[in-house]
Amino acid sequence: MHTGVSPRKKERLKRKVRWRNRGGMRKEEGRRKKRRSVAIPGKQQHHSGEEAVTLIAMVKRQRRGFVR
Repeated sequence: MHTGVSPRKKERLKRKVRWRNRGGMRKEEGRRKKRRSVAIPGKQQHHSGEEAVTLIAMVKRQRRGFVR
């Protein structure tokens, strides 16, 4: 921004922008992790970050035919 914008307004604009490019977040979810979708038949579709990561890993392994 080269035009003269008062600092307070600048803050507000920044805040607005930050909101817009936060993918898959709801408004108040800044603190929470983005929900990941996991497509496993017969399982719940969306999970919070950690769970999703483990589940995705599991699914990948299954696809490779690895079963522990």
